Amino acid sequence: MKLSTEALENLNRLPLGEHLRRYIEQGAIIHGDFLGSVIRNDLCKAAREADSTNQKLLCDYALFLVWYAPRESYGSQDKVNQWVKTHSS
Repeated sequence: MKLSTEALENLNRLPLGEHLRRYIEQGAIIHGDFLGSVIRNDLCKAAREADSTNQKLLCDYALFLVWYAPRESYGSQDKVNQWVKTHSS
């Protein structure tokens, strides 16, 4: 799955955007509690795990998923597992 040019431009504004792009496009496993929590929709845990930069951008990560990511790629651990299983290179 390839992200649009607009989506990629928005991802470039996020410190962990490249990791998120690889997850969406290639089914790459997300390492790290912050981004993993974001894609599982555990925003309270994401807020706890974020460094000071990403804490300020938490809403931007969530909005990126809502606006650009396929709905089946985020929202729960089951969805994440299925996404990785069906999209890994």
